[in-house]
This record gives sequence, structure tokens and C-alpha cells, in this order.
Amino acid sequence: MSPVAFLIVFLLGALSAPRISAGPILTGAVPQAETLQRDKRSDNFSKAMEYGQKALQEGEIEDAIAHFKEAVAIDPRSGEAHMFLGFAYRVSGSYELLGEAKAELRQALAINPGLVWARIYLGRIYLDLGRLRNARQELEGAVQRHPSTAQAVALLAEVYRQEEDLEKALKSIERARELAPELIDVHYYSGLVYRDLDRLAEAERELEIAADSDQANPDIFLGLADVYAKQGRHDEAAKALQEGLSMDNSRPDLHMELATAFRLSERRKDARKELEWLYANESRFLGTPYFEELRARMRFEDGLLARLEGKQKEARSLFHAVLELVPDHGKAHEQLAQLYYEDQSFDKAVQHAEAARQAGNPTDPQLLEKILRHRN
Repeated sequence: MSPVAFLIVFLLGALSAPRISAGPILTGAVPQAETLQRDKRSDNFSKAMEYGQKALQEGEIEDAIAHFKEAVAIDPRSGEAHMFLGFAYRVSGSYELLGEAKAELRQALAINPGLVWARIYLGRIYLDLGRLRNARQELEGAVQRHPSTAQAVALLAEVYRQEEDLEKALKSIERARELAPELIDVHYYSGLVYRDLDRLAEAERELEIAADSDQANPDIFLGLADVYAKQGRHDEAAKALQEGLSMDNSRPDLHMELATAFRLSERRKDARKELEWLYANESRFLGTPYFEELRARMRFEDGLLARLEGKQKEARSLFHAVLELVPDHGKAHEQLAQLYYEDQSFDKAVQHAEAARQAGNPTDPQLLEKILRHRN
């Protein structure tokens, strides 16, 4: 079953409740239909909603958007129509439509604050955009209104994890496990929390359960790859990332992690191919902090490869490009300190060594001693 088709079954009530996908931007689940009160609305509205749902089920997202737009035009006060239109925008696969999705979900809640799935998906979008405070507010509101909604509780655990409040994250994910231990999202978010707590065996177990399910998505493989990488199992990490990309090759985060896994596995040509893909698709990146950090990481990884290839001048330029994007990038300063030391530019080496220290990434003490000795 395709990812979209799997998600659409929730819309038709085939399962008891929808799931929230782990995807940072491009994937999501379909909110369960609230009562449409067909007897109170026109036949045209009912048909537009019905056709929109059918289009979603068939993976025809553009048609679904058109039908839900029609429903909104017929009944602008329908919170459900706005909610489904917001969801259709989100699963369209377009970064640019995230703003539209957010606006429709907010409108749905303005009309009917009780639409819990609109609140959950709005929280998901805020999480996608890195707006953790807004995500927390929406999801805490959803949990307060519907404390037994396991998907909301699990997603709130993810917000707490990203806020680095691991105590709250662990408490929330344990509550989600009590509510619905079988949910793949619960296994996934449990794995991430355990990973951050350095409970790697538990993290691996939870993520492998999620990866082995018929509901696996690229983000599960991304999380599993990170757990493998933390254990030095870079070949396994690369395989997991390739599995994720086989589901969605448009994901820049997976390509970025795969470039790193290939470099650490000494597969430099393969790492270079992943970076080439990222540069070729950079024009699609949004101007958000997440993508600014991704741009910086691309150049940092490129710089590391250049050093391994003996291209020291190119590496230096790339690390400076990192600092243009993230001035306090400690690892880039550390690399420049090494390069300038090798180039016998000791004053610059000291400057970058000090910047690395201030950024929380101090230069190797032996190297720093050599830099200071030669400068003096």
C-alpha cells in the first residue's frame, strides 16, 4: 500500500483513529472525519467533500485540493472543510503549501475549536517549521481537551524532546505507550526519546519494530540510521537511509545523512554524489532556520570530503562558507584552526581556535599547544 493510500483509510473510518506521521515536512496522516451533518448542508457541499475524500484515497492530491476548495466556497463556515483542505495541502508534497495548510487549519479551529485533529496537525506543521513553542501550545491544548488521544500525547513527547526537556518527553511517551502501545508512531517517538537518553538498545528495538511494519516511512529509517551511527555501525546506517530514500527520494535530510554515512564508511564517491544531489536541489529549500543549518552542514560535509581528497584550499573556502551561514559553527572554526596551522598562518589559527572554544567546540589541546608555540 502506498504511503498516501495507507493514510487515506483513516478518512473513511476504516481504522479507529488516524496516526501522525513522523515526517518533518512532506508526510502526514489524514484526520478522522468529523460528522459532516449532510442533512444540514447542500448536496453540492456533500458531493465536494465526498469527491475530495475519494481523490485523497486514490492519491489524487491536486483533485482533492480542488474539491475541498469547492466545499469551502460553498460553506465557508465549515470547520471540517477547512480542516480537510489544510490536510490536503500538507500531504501535497510541496514545501510552499505548508503556509496554506497552516492557514486552513487555523481557520478550522477558529470556526470549531473542538476539531482535535485540526489542532494536532497544526501542531505538527509548527513542529515541521521549527516553531516549538507554537507546536507545544497546540498539542498541549489537544491533550487537555482529549487526554486519551495517544497520537497527540506522542507528538507532544516529540516537541518536549526537541526542546531538550527529556524528563517531560519520557513521561509523555510512557503515557502514550499506556494508551496505545501498538501504534507505530508510539514506537517511533519512543525510539527517539530513548536515543536522546542514550538508551541505544531500547531505541534500536523500538525503531526496528516501526521499520519492520507495513506503515514504515522514511523518518523511521532516518531515526534508526542515527541509532546505528551512534554505535559506529555506518554501513547499516547507510542501508537504512537508502531504504528511506527508496520511499521518498526528495528528502534532503536523508541525502545529507547518507552523505555523512558514506564518508564514514570510506565511500567518498558515493558521499560526493549525495552532496551533488543536495546542491542541485538547494533552490527548493525554504528560508527557515532548519534549511539554513542544512545549507551549512552541506558545506561542512563538503569541506571534510575536500580535506580527505587533499584539496586543502577548497576545504578552507567551504568552511568559511559555513561560517557565513552560521558564524558560531564551532566545528568549522576547529577545522579552520587546523588548516591555518598546516598553512603556517598561526595568527589565523589562534583566532579560529579561540572562536571554536567560545562556540563550545574547543580545539584539540595538543594542536592548540603547537599553534601557540609556533606563533610565539
